[in-house]
This record gives sequence, structure tokens and C-alpha cells, in this order.
Amino acid sequence: MSRNIILVTWPDSAKAYQEYSELKRANISGIQQAVIIERKEDGKLAINEGDSNTIGIKSLGGGLIGMLVGVIAGPLGMLLGFTTGALFGSILDIKDISEDSTILSKLSQSFKIGTTGLLLDIEEQDTTAVDAYFAAKNATLQRWSYDEVKAEVEASITAWEQVNTTAENAIKEQKKAEHAEKRKEKWAEFKEKLHLKNV
Repeated sequence: MSRNIILVTWPDSAKAYQEYSELKRANISGIQQAVIIERKEDGKLAINEGDSNTIGIKSLGGGLIGMLVGVIAGPLGMLLGFTTGALFGSILDIKDISEDSTILSKLSQSFKIGTTGLLLDIEEQDTTAVDAYFAAKNATLQRWSYDEVKAEVEASITAWEQVNTTAENAIKEQKKAEHAEKRKEKWAEFKEKLHLKNV
């Protein structure tokens, strides 16, 4: 049994909504979470609808898919280039995506402006059932290990925290320098008023 994150897209993005409804009625076991994800006109990724197929599963915000989209669509995604034209604007085909890219980059690059697809968190005995199901629906499917996606998300969050810490420290140092300069200026004014020298 393996747990995977699967991205499913169609040439006609409107199919994602239809197939999302059909997926809930399909006899596919192991789906932990399935959401519709869309690349808006401003380049941002958004989750349009979520569904939990397992009792006791974490909410969207607490699950990996929620974290995954949050990383790509949020400030961190902008910092790492996941929501910039450099990553997705010129991608015409999945074959154009470099094998050396991170999973997060690959996922982002798979979504051109206006693209809508399905993002699944699923436990699979083997991949044949899901592959056959979506192949029959003329879909393009990409699959990544849940653990690998989780590791990248965690690494990205750690990187973001480090950037924030560095930026915060830099701001503090800048404020210290500004305060020191102001104190120096005030002391100079004080000396001038009292006609003090060499103090």
C-alpha cells in the first residue's frame, strides 16, 4: 500500500467540476481527500471545493493538500517563484517540465492561467485502478509520493521561517543603527548648545 498525491487535468478545464462530482460516486477506494484546484487570472492557485471521504480525516486546512496549496499560493510561493510567470506562463506541455524540478515546481508548472484540475490524496494498493479510471476520461495524471510531497512542503515552510527570521533580525539591526545615529545626532546638538568640545 502506498500513499500518493495525484494531480489530474483535462484539456477542457470545465471537466474538473464534472469529474469531481463523478469521482465522489466512483468505486475508488483509498481517497483521503479530493479538491478542485484552479489557477486564477492573477496567477494564484485556489481551492474551489473540498471533500473528505474518510471518517476522522483532517480538515482541508490541516491536511497535506491544504498545506501544499497554501505553500504554493501564499507568500512563500511568490518568494520561490511558484506563482510567477517565469514558472508557469510559458509551459505548454507537461513534457516541457524539467525532471530536475522539485515536486512543488512541477505541480505549479502544470497549471497555466485558467487551468482547473483535481488534486487527490489517496492510498493505493497499486496504481492500475486510478490510472485506468482517469485514462478512460481523457485526463492527464501525475503522481507523487505523499512522503516526498510532505518533505518538500515541510522544507519549504522551514525555509520560509528562516527567511522571516533573517528579515526580522535585519530589521532589528537597522532600527538599532537608526537609533544609534539619532542618539549621536542628539548628543551633537546637546554639546553644541552647551558649547562643549571633545566630549
